[in-house]
Amino acid sequence: MDRIAEFVRNSLATLMGKAPAGSATGSPPAAPAWGAEPRPTPASLCAAITVADFRAVGLQPDLDAPVVNPADDGDGGAGAYCSYTRASVAAGGIEFDVFYDDDPLAVQRTILGEGGGAVTPASLEGADECLLGRSTMPGEAAHASIVVRRANCVFTIAIPDGPDAAEQLRALARLALQRLPA
Repeated sequence: MDRIAEFVRNSLATLMGKAPAGSATGSPPAAPAWGAEPRPTPASLCAAITVADFRAVGLQPDLDAPVVNPADDGDGGAGAYCSYTRASVAAGGIEFDVFYDDDPLAVQRTILGEGGGAVTPASLEGADECLLGRSTMPGEAAHASIVVRRANCVFTIAIPDGPDAAEQLRALARLALQRLPA
């Protein structure tokens, strides 16, 4: 669990434009078994929310397709970091990160620990847990985020904060829940 948490923390730090901490040590928990289903690729995970989806809710991604970075713990789990803007979230960008792991609560805690703001529970059909948050960290652009957990999947979407941010995030999260493997 420590290795997974550190991996997620370092990857999030890199996406936020911060230097990641030292290398991970220890053994991660066993990753999800995909059974007869093919293991999702990072690109297929990022495809759960498209540039057109962000534009449909009133956001302005400046890329025609997301930049896809794999988040693989090396033990069979699956994950992706998906950037829809040249700027990181800390600089006003748009990101969608998704992880499948046998310890989704640990992944969720790691994401929340990196968020830098207070979160509140929110209702979202199909989710085991949904949390909305806003962050106004010094030196960073204000952004809103949603963290959603369903079974062994955890994802987060971060967008520039604004008056419609909560509804935009819920709409995008509903699409992700429909499109991501259960």
